[in-house]
Amino acid sequence: MQPSPLCIPIDALFSLFHHACLLDENLSVVWISPQMAREMGIDPAEAPGQIVQGIDPGLSPLLQKALRDGDRASYTLRDGARPLPLEIVPVPSPAGKRLFLYVENLFPLQARLERERDERVKELKCIYLLGKEMERAKTLDDLLASVSGHINDAMQYPGVCSTSIHLHGREYSSLPRESPVTSSIETPINVRGEKRGRIQVCLHGSQEFLKEEAELITSISKMLGRAAERFELARKRLEYTQSLEAMVEERVKELEESRRRYKDLFDNAPTGISISTRDGKMIAANRAFFRMLKYSQEDQAQAHIIKDNLYRNPADRENLLKLVEETGRAGEVEFDLNARDGSVITVSCSTRMFEEYGVTYYESILRNITEKKILEKRLRQQTEILELKVKKRTEVLERQKDKLMEMNRQCKATSAELRSSINKMQALFNAITDPVVSIDRDFNIQMTNRAPDNVGQKCHQVHFHNDTPCRKCPAIRAIDRKKPASIEVQTDDRFYLVQCYPVFDPQGSVEGVIEWIKDITADKSICEQMLQQDRLASLGQLVSGIGHEINNPNTFILGNMKIIHEALQDILPVLDEHNASHPGFKIARLDYSFFREHIRLLVDDMLSGAERIKTIVQDLKKFARKGEDRFDTDVSINQLVSRSIRMVQNQVKRKAAIHTSLDENLPPIRANPTGLEQVIVNLIMNAYEALDEGEKGNIHITTSLDEQGENVILKVSDDGMGMDKETLAQIFNPFFTTKRNKGGTGLGLSILYRIVKEHGGEIDVESTPGTGTTFILELPPT
Repeated sequence: MQPSPLCIPIDALFSLFHHACLLDENLSVVWISPQMAREMGIDPAEAPGQIVQGIDPGLSPLLQKALRDGDRASYTLRDGARPLPLEIVPVPSPAGKRLFLYVENLFPLQARLERERDERVKELKCIYLLGKEMERAKTLDDLLASVSGHINDAMQYPGVCSTSIHLHGREYSSLPRESPVTSSIETPINVRGEKRGRIQVCLHGSQEFLKEEAELITSISKMLGRAAERFELARKRLEYTQSLEAMVEERVKELEESRRRYKDLFDNAPTGISISTRDGKMIAANRAFFRMLKYSQEDQAQAHIIKDNLYRNPADRENLLKLVEETGRAGEVEFDLNARDGSVITVSCSTRMFEEYGVTYYESILRNITEKKILEKRLRQQTEILELKVKKRTEVLERQKDKLMEMNRQCKATSAELRSSINKMQALFNAITDPVVSIDRDFNIQMTNRAPDNVGQKCHQVHFHNDTPCRKCPAIRAIDRKKPASIEVQTDDRFYLVQCYPVFDPQGSVEGVIEWIKDITADKSICEQMLQQDRLASLGQLVSGIGHEINNPNTFILGNMKIIHEALQDILPVLDEHNASHPGFKIARLDYSFFREHIRLLVDDMLSGAERIKTIVQDLKKFARKGEDRFDTDVSINQLVSRSIRMVQNQVKRKAAIHTSLDENLPPIRANPTGLEQVIVNLIMNAYEALDEGEKGNIHITTSLDEQGENVILKVSDDGMGMDKETLAQIFNPFFTTKRNKGGTGLGLSILYRIVKEHGGEIDVESTPGTGTTFILELPPT
């Protein structure tokens, strides 16, 4: 039976030509029916002449033979592993021979081709969906959670297929299959050239994977690798952005801190700083500037250089600004300014110019050199006076030099006579009671009127036991200046006057020195006694002059305080009744109960203080002029200690803690209470002043009986700086003080010593440098 003519849908025919037997344009044409031509979109009239491009090389000889000989032929096309029979039938026609092609089993082939088309559509859909997921996903986890399902759906047999994605140590899978795996495809996922995971697709049946499916998995792995790289770069970009924002925030904080430090430096700078405009408007100025020009708080806000007439000579400002505008900076320019109180100050000014937002500003740093200029003027005047004196002195020295030259000539003329009197001079030299030595320029003794064995030794070793020349050695000055020099030297407790006279050689150079060493210890003692007597006389005059002035107002205080003390006895009962009917009653902003408890103590302390002022004036008079003292009161030493502590507590507590240990079984003392109270206060204040300024110290006050149980002992100790032996030996001497630079007079301990002696007591001191000092008073009982 002859096969039916080929008459199939156009898409099946195209698929056939594409997958099986593409015809060559030079060898053949295809005869088709009008119906087929219409289905192919070809004009039926032209259908017999249509040429289909391309041909399978194995089919070409059969087509040529069929066209040449007109014989039928058969050919088998290969559809994968399946054969596809093809029948070639030549048909005569007026235009020449044409060929019909007949294909068996064409419709199963069409179904397979359509299935392959659908598979390709699913692959394209998978790629499309994967692209959409990559655009939509915020994180890599969101992307991978949906990708495995899309891959499953793109497979030829999704019902028996499962997909798993492994990336960065995590697994993302479609629904797992319970049946065993029969075959699988595994493709690595590379990120930036490094394997980071894999895609694994498994089949759970007898089916097999297509080559196109393996290529699809490879393409998807590359897409996921690029997506992972993109997310990784995005994460790093986010981290970098956050790090950059943190750095910017830190830099902003540093800038703010820098601005704050600049403002602090600007406001607290010790020199005046101002920022102004060209027309004199004050933009900013620091505290030192306003203090220097004596601006009040109200005037500072409206400060204006020109309106306030600050420049004594207005041209100075114009010259300064022109210099700054020409050079950009002007340094150490001096001129006068008018302060707000009318005074004139001289300043040294350094100015620079800068611009900000198009406005020019002038920043000036001013130092007040008024005092410096005054001192420079005085220095110039003193220099002129000194130069005049030097000139006059030079003239005198020149005249003396002429006289000395004349005398030198006369000395040469009489040298013969001097040589004849050497023996007389030697006898006279030896008769001098003070040590006299002749030394050379190296301080070696050449001749002496005492101890000839000392010849050849150094003078400073023999007389003062020093290995080096004395400080400010007069012999050195006599040699250098070629004129006599002297100095006082103290060795142990002795004072010596060392006088040196230069000895000249015939050429007028100093070849040695005559030293005269005189013991002036007794003279120094007499001078000190005279000085002390003069001080005492001066003190007597001072006390007699001011004692009356102090006692007059103090008498008013004493009298008024006694009236107040008596008035309190009458007032307090009335106040008690008022307080009972008016709860919360206050006096001087104090609760009445607190006021009543302390008012008597305050009045007693004021009376005691006034009495002490009176006693101090009397003590000063007694120091300068011996007077009569009354010791007719029996007092408790513990009460005097407590009262004295109250008087000094406010001052002492700033850097010292007072600790007391008072024996309650002490006998009373017959004494002058004010005098002893002055002694205790003086000792406490001395202990307070001996403490270091850097840290808080301690003052210990104890009272007790001596070992025999007779005399009362009072000790005042501190842990301050202590005293050395030399200081201890002089502390009770009048006018001796170690606090001269702090206003000390040296009278405190000397008065204290006299008061203790007048009470028949003794006072002793124990002190170690760096450890502390203890004053010990021993007083007889009543």
